[in-house]
Amino acid sequence: MIRAILLCLATLLIFQNGKAQNPLIAYAAASFNDGVLISFTMRGGFSCNGINIERSDDSLSFSVIGDIEGICGNPDFDVPFTFTDPEPLPNRKNFYRLDMKQLGYSPVISVYFTKPYADGTLIFPNPCIERCSLYFENTKREKIVAELLYNGNKTSAHITDQNVVELDLRQYAAGIFFCRLRYPDGTALIKKIVLVKP
Repeated sequence: MIRAILLCLATLLIFQNGKAQNPLIAYAAASFNDGVLISFTMRGGFSCNGINIERSDDSLSFSVIGDIEGICGNPDFDVPFTFTDPEPLPNRKNFYRLDMKQLGYSPVISVYFTKPYADGTLIFPNPCIERCSLYFENTKREKIVAELLYNGNKTSAHITDQNVVELDLRQYAAGIFFCRLRYPDGTALIKKIVLVKP
């Protein structure tokens, strides 16, 4: 459904014989299908005894989520590696780093992983600072009314035959809002939006 792809590049420097050396030629992470794909290439001439892939929700406290066992790297040529995090933290930023044992830690990279809720909807971003988007299922392109509610009162309404409604909340004070989707068959779906101010 909705897949945001964010590519992050980072550099790790190792000093050998007084010269800066970079054991990683490429180091990237991207949201991919239902997970996060981490790819990196070990420069020829570098090796390590296993690699731990670590994830954090705050970029400070990391936990091991997987590993690549055995000797990694080659003395003569570059070696590519990939790892997929099958259960990234949904609808938030995920931070990753590589523990390459004797080569140390890689820099931290991050990916915002979006995943629809069980009811097929997604509010992004949520909490919302000024604007956010509400995505929902609408394969038949029906006319759906999206009503923004604050303290139980309707503040605005949008009619769309698409599968997304853009919400501009700049004029409102911080607080809890609800968006009610009203379908042609009379059913309704209500989603909570948290508005924060910078």
